[in-house]
This record gives sequence, C-alpha cells and structure tokens, in this order.
Amino acid sequence: MKTLNLFLTLIALLALVSCSESVEEPQEYAPIKLDLKSQEIVDGSNEFGINLFKEVASATGEANVMISSLSVSQALGMTWNGARGATRDEMTEMMGFSVDNNEELNRSNKTVRDALMTADNMIEMDIANSIWYRNTFQVKQEFIDVNKKFYDAEVKSLNFENVAGSKKVINGWVNDKTKGKINEIIDDINPDDVMFLINAVYFKGKWKFKFREDDTVEDAFRYADGHTADVKMISQKTDLEYFEADDYKGVALPYGNGHFRMIVVLPHEDMCLKDMVSDLDGNFLLSRVNSAQKTGVDLKLPKFTFKCDLLLNAPLQELGMKTAFADNADLSGISSSRGLTISKVHHKTFIEVNEEGTESAAVTCVTTSLTSVGSGGSLVLLVVDRPFLFLIQEKDTGAILFMGQVYDPMD
Repeated sequence: MKTLNLFLTLIALLALVSCSESVEEPQEYAPIKLDLKSQEIVDGSNEFGINLFKEVASATGEANVMISSLSVSQALGMTWNGARGATRDEMTEMMGFSVDNNEELNRSNKTVRDALMTADNMIEMDIANSIWYRNTFQVKQEFIDVNKKFYDAEVKSLNFENVAGSKKVINGWVNDKTKGKINEIIDDINPDDVMFLINAVYFKGKWKFKFREDDTVEDAFRYADGHTADVKMISQKTDLEYFEADDYKGVALPYGNGHFRMIVVLPHEDMCLKDMVSDLDGNFLLSRVNSAQKTGVDLKLPKFTFKCDLLLNAPLQELGMKTAFADNADLSGISSSRGLTISKVHHKTFIEVNEEGTESAAVTCVTTSLTSVGSGGSLVLLVVDRPFLFLIQEKDTGAILFMGQVYDPMD
C-alpha cells in the first residue's frame, strides 16, 4: 500500500510539474493588426508622448528621467470623457484624438489596451485604471459608465474627510498594481479635491537574447560634464536590429517572443544627448528603427535603476492643454457642480535594467478640484558609454510604453 501511495504521489507531482511547464510555454508570435482608428490612436499617443518627453527633458536638464505616455494618455483619456467645449478641444488636439465618434474613440483605446496586454504571455504586463471621488460629490452616471466600459476602471467613492484612510486605500491600489515599485501617488487630499483619476502601468520582460552575468563587465562611462567612472555593463555578441542616422545610432533589444523591445539610442560623439533630444523628430526616429537591419552587434549597455517623480501641469500647458487647468475649465461631463478644474497631473515612474531584462512601472494621477469659480560578417561595436535615450515599444502597433534618458547609470 505504501508503494502504491508513493507511486500515486509521484504521478501527481509529475502532472503538477507538467502543468507548470505548460504555462511557461512561450506564446507564438502573432502579428497585431489594428483597425485604422485604433492605429490613429497609437500614432497620436506616440507623437504626444515624444513631445511631452521633450518638454520634461528640457525642464529637468541633465538628469535621469522617464515618462510613460501610455499611462498619461490613459489617465487623460478618462478625463477627456468628462471634458466639454474648449477644454475638450485642447485635449483632443494635444493627444491626437479624433472626435468623429466618441464611442469609436473609446473603443479604439480599449482595443489597443487589450492588444498590448495579450501580445506575449512571457511578458508580465498590466494596464489598470481607477477613479476615486469624494462621497459627497455628485458624479454623472454616464461618465462612470463609459470609463468602466472602455477603460475597465474601478470606480469608488471615499470619505475624503478621512484623509489618512482615503490615502491608504488609493495608495494601496497603486502599490498593488505596480507590484510594489510605486507605493504612493497621493501625498495629501485638500478640502477642494473631489476626484482622482489614476492609471497604473506595469511591465516586466525578460530579454529574448539573454545576457549572462559572467559577461557583465566594468567599463568607463563618460558623463555629460566630461568626467568618467567605471559602471557595470551587461554585454553580449548577437544579431540585433541596428540603425544609424546623422545624429545617433542604436539597437532594438527584443523581449519575450519579440513583440516588445527596448530601443537604445546613442548620440554620435560630436552630439550631446540634450541637443539630440531637443532636435528629435519622433517619426523619423521610429522610421529608422522600423527599417533597421539585423546585424551582428557587440553590445555593452549599462545596468541602471531609477525612479522619477514629475508634476506635468506645466509641460501639458506648454503643449496646448491650458483651459483644463484654468478657472473656466469645462468638465461638466463629470459633474454638474460648477468650478470643476484639473489642479494637478502627477506622474511617477520606475525602471530597472539588468542581465535578465527590464522591470518598469508608471502611475499617473489626474486630480480634479473645485475652484471658487543582418547575420554574418564582422560585428558592429556599440558601447553605450555616455548619456543615452531609451524607449520601450510594442513592435507591430508601434505603441510606446515608456521613454527615458540616462545621464547617470549609478544614480
């Protein structure tokens, strides 16, 4: 009997292992084909994101910084559903939205979101939305319904008078959705604050072509001020999509089954990163990446980890979204209460790049408040030994999830 029990236990364990292994089987690459409207949404979001990054980079100077235009677009997209008049028109133009059919636009946003989250089962990815409002504030049901339907938003009322309790609930949601990488987005709740519209994006991908820890080396990194220091660089020799332009060169490093990739852009020796970003033509850059040829690359890339905390009010206003922050903002699609305006757009990001892959997260919170009114041949050597630009993108749709710059890998 003991022998039989042992045999049955072994069979059960083997079955369990077999099931576990089947879950880890890589999903076969299946091209994503978006409808025309959804592709327009992606293209508009990319252009908006690159323009926003340029504004942020200009304001922060020579510092590590990263944004997720996907996260910002999702949070502002929910807010857009409640904007009217000039407020809505400015948001529409800034984000590249089309207003021919509101439901079609919202449906396209949902299509893109769903496509990104199901493209590769080897990529851990979540795009989550939520709306939290003061329990004494009257919100229009239509606004709640459309954001639940198309953004899968969790909508909850809270007693904002209990500041500590409300912060704990909202920040707990943020911490959970970003796997602990961003644990707080609400630092205070003011008496005039009536709603927080929040998006959280989490991404964790392992390199398709793995870096071995034994190949990690210490090499010199030349900082913007001219001094050098040894930093840890992951390295490998493999076939990668390599591209060049007048001011820069770079590679695309695939994750998982190849849908997602990190694009590393290194300015040429006679071009500083600040000037390259300032002059950056996003469409041209992406066209160079998309026309890149596979070639053997001897790559060295710094390991890096950093967090970023940004207030996006000024950059968004610079890009044309002015009325939403003013006393004459029209957010009447959210509530009939007069004097509703956007008081803050808070954006936090996190990224870590190492031998295994990349883990990154972003949270965007829109606060509304009430106012008083090629293989073979020789290898191409690419040593990323000075400040550089990076993007994380889905290949077929072209959707940019994250965009950042690294001035100090050891920051």
